[in-house]
Amino acid sequence: MGAALCAVLASPGNAAEPVMLNARVRPAVAFAPATVRIEVLIETNDDNRVLQIVADSGEYLRSSVIPLEGAKAARFHSITYRGMPAGRYEVQVSLLAPNGTVRAIERHWIDLVS
Repeated sequence: MGAALCAVLASPGNAAEPVMLNARVRPAVAFAPATVRIEVLIETNDDNRVLQIVADSGEYLRSSVIPLEGAKAARFHSITYRGMPAGRYEVQVSLLAPNGTVRAIERHWIDLVS
């Protein structure tokens, strides 16, 4: 599945400042149990404090929280979930500000079949 650029959201502090979040989720379709890799590219910004990744089928949930050090944080992050069971998953990638508000969000769907 190709990289998809999220809808650009404004930062809470400055409506003119766009926030870039670009996530790629692979594979889009696979036989379960599957290994799912989520790669995320973010812009550097002092307001970037948490990268949150959630894969949820309604019956199975995997999540990761990656603390960020603002503009000092790495731009590229990768998470691998192994052995994921069959289901249709919504994968949500969120970039959070210091106060916990969502700066940017991107959603993908994957189908793991048995």
